[in-house]
Amino acid sequence: MKQYQKLFLPNKAPIFYIGSFIIGLAYLVLGNHSEAIIFLGLAFIFDPFDSQIPFPRRSMAQKTWLIIHLVIVLSIIAYELFEKIF
Repeated sequence: MKQYQKLFLPNKAPIFYIGSFIIGLAYLVLGNHSEAIIFLGLAFIFDPFDSQIPFPRRSMAQKTWLIIHLVIVLSIIAYELFEKIF
């Protein structure tokens, strides 16, 4: 089990989160919404905070950040869906 933990590099998760988030925002600014959805949604895999703490026990700032991030991703998905329908 320790070999798997070393392979995953849990202490590097915030770096991967920030990288995926910035790349997603760059695609969003460039107008490539489908790629932005992928990278912003992928950033959730790399929890920037302590993943051992369950969501209800996290600080209000952490909850707020993660909820705002989720709203951004869902808003882009909704925009893409409704843009193609109408």
